[in-house]
Amino acid sequence: MKKVFCKLAISSIALFTLSLPNGNVLAAEKGEEKPVSIKGVESQVHTVFANETTGVKSNLGGGEFTAQFVNDFRNVKMNVKTYKSWSSFKRVSDNIATGSKGGSITANKTVTFTTTVSGSISGLGISTAGSVASSKGYTLNVGANKRVYMAYRVRYNVEEGYNCRKDIVTGKCVSKKKYVVKKPMYGEYALKNY
Repeated sequence: MKKVFCKLAISSIALFTLSLPNGNVLAAEKGEEKPVSIKGVESQVHTVFANETTGVKSNLGGGEFTAQFVNDFRNVKMNVKTYKSWSSFKRVSDNIATGSKGGSITANKTVTFTTTVSGSISGLGISTAGSVASSKGYTLNVGANKRVYMAYRVRYNVEEGYNCRKDIVTGKCVSKKKYVVKKPMYGEYALKNY
């Protein structure tokens, strides 16, 4: 069998390994410029560099190898805008009807608002953690001759935009999907007429 010698120039990694289709392996340590013997390869010789990403193509033992990116696509945000908005009210008490002297009302239920997501945020690294809840026992004064109940709402920090799947080689957006993320920051109680 013919012996083939390859010189591997390694500059950025401690150990470089290249598997060939016929099962042989090339390896060299950083800083070493020793030739590596490969048995059973009947083809031309190429010098392969550790950080090379294009152009190396060879037909060795009936198969081909090419340098490729591990992941050719990245998800990135596009056309992002942020703003604040209120949620709708949710009931946290029973009804009350006051007389001429007025009265008070106390929350006897709790409601929880969590982060809401519409659309796809996959690959964007957006956290969906966090929630805001009302408390039982919270009391509000009620004026005279009112028919009301207590309700609770939250203030959202809203982010909306497009989740763009970008080809990192060409820089082009190959697909995009709209997303909206609402994260609750704080809440407030209010009296609502019934």
